[in-house]
Amino acid sequence: MNQANVDLIRRHLELEQTGQYEAVLADMTDPPEYYLPGVQTEPIQSREGVSAIHHMLFESLKDIRIDIVTIDANDEFGFAEVVTSGVHVGEFLGVPPTGKHVKLSSCGVFIFRDGKIQRESIYADREELLRQVGWSQQLLPPSDSKTPQ
Repeated sequence: MNQANVDLIRRHLELEQTGQYEAVLADMTDPPEYYLPGVQTEPIQSREGVSAIHHMLFESLKDIRIDIVTIDANDEFGFAEVVTSGVHVGEFLGVPPTGKHVKLSSCGVFIFRDGKIQRESIYADREELLRQVGWSQQLLPPSDSKTPQ
């Protein structure tokens, strides 16, 4: 285990939870990479794109909590299994705010370079999230989704 990288992931998640997006980016390489499989076909590879996706994800929820279930890291990569919860108050992937409380388990995989996060990939069941907000339309394929590039 590489405790410094575990601490880096913990700090990254805490900064996301509190909406400190500039500090989140400071812990990432330039350019950073951010990937949401099933939502994007390729990783975002710009500071502006990562900032935009963080704003979209975390400003669509109020009273956000990111609870770590499992976390580990070595010198090259790490992971964090988390449960993210909050109240859906802003548009998310084209779904208007519902005011409903949502809770979603996910796993983040992190690749490290030079003491920073080079790439963050988040694996989650977006259909479960959309079900919780009451969206019954057929899911959009990744090429039609409205995520920043």
